[in-house]
Amino acid sequence: MADDTIEIVLPPPIDGTRLKADPHGETVQLAGETMGTSWMVTAICPASQDLTSLRKRIEAGFEVIISQMSQWEPDSEISLFNRAQATSWTAISPQFRMVLKSACAIALASDGAFDPAIGGLSELWGFGASPVPLQKPKASAAIEKHPYSWTDIRFSETGSKIYQPGDLELDLSAIAKGFAVDYTIALLEQQGIAHALVEIGGELRAIGVQSNAEPWWVEIENAPDEKNAQVSRIALSGWAIATTGHYLRRRSVDGESWSHSLSPQTCRPVTEAISTVSVLHPSCMQADALATAIAVLGPQQGLAFAQRHRLAVKLVAKGHAYYSDMWRDYAAETEEGAGQ
Repeated sequence: MADDTIEIVLPPPIDGTRLKADPHGETVQLAGETMGTSWMVTAICPASQDLTSLRKRIEAGFEVIISQMSQWEPDSEISLFNRAQATSWTAISPQFRMVLKSACAIALASDGAFDPAIGGLSELWGFGASPVPLQKPKASAAIEKHPYSWTDIRFSETGSKIYQPGDLELDLSAIAKGFAVDYTIALLEQQGIAHALVEIGGELRAIGVQSNAEPWWVEIENAPDEKNAQVSRIALSGWAIATTGHYLRRRSVDGESWSHSLSPQTCRPVTEAISTVSVLHPSCMQADALATAIAVLGPQQGLAFAQRHRLAVKLVAKGHAYYSDMWRDYAAETEEGAGQ
């Protein structure tokens, strides 16, 4: 692809009533650390907005999610479930239930390529709370760590509890961060903020427009080995974008390195065929999980999955970019510097 061009992606605004800039608002930015990564909120706020109070509300929201879905917190709901005795029921909060049910829906749609029941595998391969392994895990050990799949997840009639058959371990790290973005957007809207961009660790969602009435422009990060790949600049207004890549969250032992994307079928990290997967979706939670599913499926099956479900997807594999029809509908090339 040409080095002097940028791919401009213009998905249609979700809410046309928010395309008018707020003439009285001020652009403010808040940032910090959460969930092992960074977060940033850029919002158009009234001059009277109490930013200290807003920050506290945002950070309190993160703490709620961590207390429910972080396997790094020993007393979180997910940790209590993962350690629960066989044949027992564990109470979960409404947010946990919604995320887990969404994860199971994507698992069903992807034939198990996305599986929230890979907690044991995540721990074994060094992506959970356990220490990084001293040697690359053997295939037999990996299979033993995945005795159940998402199909074994059972909810009580009210949905307020989940059943532990014995040694079923959940991992929501490939969907919870996206949910946290959506949760923060909802919190901002509850505060009367209609124009904002939220980012947590590279997952983004925007509502409304900037103070100049432009959409919120974001760029997809290329993998280190794809420095010459064409940059994609996305216009977000009501949309979210999530990207996963083999270069993110890696583990290395004795000269061997592997990615964080684990295949529930093989119980091993996926091959390096895909460098990055980016998914556009109105929900950041959905985009987050779908990007992982496509990375696990691989270039051909992943693109076919995107086509079948009419998803806007860009994936880069072995130096070549592949696009779903929906992505192509939104994309166009322009000279470097346009769209800013």
